[in-house]
Amino acid sequence: MIVTVLPASLGQGIALLVAYVIGLCGTLLAIALLGQRLIGAARWAADPHGWFRRGLGWIFILVGIAIIAGWDKDLQTWVIENSPIRPWELDSEFIPQG
Repeated sequence: MIVTVLPASLGQGIALLVAYVIGLCGTLLAIALLGQRLIGAARWAADPHGWFRRGLGWIFILVGIAIIAGWDKDLQTWVIENSPIRPWELDSEFIPQG
């Protein structure tokens, strides 16, 4: 964005840069305020003795065991073989043919 703004006249460039900064600050402020509300509403997830943290711990342990055993590769193979979406074809539209 800045590279596009710099070749413009000085006044126009400063106006565009100020508009960009105001928009960026507004977006970051909205994220910060909404994030505080979300954290306040999700205090139950931060309780170290709560069911959520214990369950998440067990999930991490099971995922670690699956990775060590190589089951993650089996799962990836199964998903690719049985998926109606072919991931290797998703970007073929972006590459021009010929």
